[in-house]
Amino acid sequence: MFENLDFFQLLSKGGYTIIILMVCSVVLVAVVIEKFIALSRIKNMSKKEIDEIKSAVASADIKTASEISQKSKTFLGDVLEEGLKNKNSVAIKESVLRKISQKILPLEKHLFIVGTIGVISPFVGLLGTVLGIMRAFHDLGKYGAGN
Repeated sequence: MFENLDFFQLLSKGGYTIIILMVCSVVLVAVVIEKFIALSRIKNMSKKEIDEIKSAVASADIKTASEISQKSKTFLGDVLEEGLKNKNSVAIKESVLRKISQKILPLEKHLFIVGTIGVISPFVGLLGTVLGIMRAFHDLGKYGAGN
């Protein structure tokens, strides 16, 4: 039945459900590529910088620790810099959490698309199966079982 069909003929036999699933696949791949690019741009703080900040904080030299954090221009450096601006522990915790939320927000952009596609794709596939079975029974009734 499908032996002599090429890829595009097979897709055309699939009807609207295949088109919907293909569009979902393309959108999903685009989101994955965008997330890969966004995550690969995040620069990591070196172990040397982390050790320098630790020793500066241990010796109560907050100004030096803040300067090192500021120079690093990394995710962790921005968060540490925000925490080092405050003196009391409650303010530090709140400012660090706020900065983390602020830095993560762009990374979470478009993730709802992945969830939505993950939820609807099985149902679209099931719809295609049901429509295919309905078409098979229609053709069976129209042309008979032997033809």
